[in-house]
Amino acid sequence: MIEMSEVQAALSRLNAAIRGANGNALSVPVLVSDVTMLLNFSKSQHDQIRFHVIPRPIEEYHEDMGPVTWWKFPIDEPAWIGTPNDSDWPGYHTHFTPHPPLAIEPRVKS
Repeated sequence: MIEMSEVQAALSRLNAAIRGANGNALSVPVLVSDVTMLLNFSKSQHDQIRFHVIPRPIEEYHEDMGPVTWWKFPIDEPAWIGTPNDSDWPGYHTHFTPHPPLAIEPRVKS
């Protein structure tokens, strides 16, 4: 697992290198490991976003997944959250995405 602090540090080093560039030469060495780590982080972030955003067909659903967000296409009504085993399952949703994480309660300024 790549830590966000590692990503931020690598981005800072790369930004410094780019800002200090004269012509095609970078003013500080660019570490191959920084670039590789950023590319891997970018790919893992892309995969996570894709998993949560791209609707999957109902055939890929398994009851072990628990409640998910169900969609009907074209989208002309709010999504439905639950499982096909629920007593109030509408029965016409064809795709699902994972249920979003629970919101964190905002702190009230006093």
